[in-house]
Amino acid sequence: WQRGDEVFAEAELPAAAGSDATGDAGYPLHPVLLDAAAQTLGLSSLADREGAFLPFSWSGTTLYASGATAVRVTASPADGAAMSLSVTDPTGAPVVQVGAVTVRPVGSAPQQGDGEEAGADDLYRLSWRPVPETDGTVVRCATVGGGLPGLGKDHPDLPALAAAVATGEPEPE
Repeated sequence: WQRGDEVFAEAELPAAAGSDATGDAGYPLHPVLLDAAAQTLGLSSLADREGAFLPFSWSGTTLYASGATAVRVTASPADGAAMSLSVTDPTGAPVVQVGAVTVRPVGSAPQQGDGEEAGADDLYRLSWRPVPETDGTVVRCATVGGGLPGLGKDHPDLPALAAAVATGEPEPE
């Protein structure tokens, strides 16, 4: 989400992360969650800069809690060309606070496959496109082999589906 120059994000570790999230693997804050927090910089006002950039200097960093498996991130402008990061757990309790993250341009910008330099325009951005309204036509479906409940009438095999159609049941589309 964005509100003015602020960027908001949520990140959660997959269940497969297991004990890594609780600090048993030596992570006070799992690297995936820290990286997710840093990724919000690419959606902030820093992304308006020309060319690619990387986080360079982190200052005023305080860890308040360890073992988080899900976080909420707020990136907001700090002094100069820096952004601050506030990372909380889903209840709002602080996990990490970063006073300022300063970025710098990538020294030799990486090349894309077509020889052009990679840049800020290469980042993904959220874009909402309206879905066209439908005419309300119902599509007839059928499943074979005990598949998906609620999708359509289920038939044990293809011969059973063929027999049902032969006896007058509507043919699936």
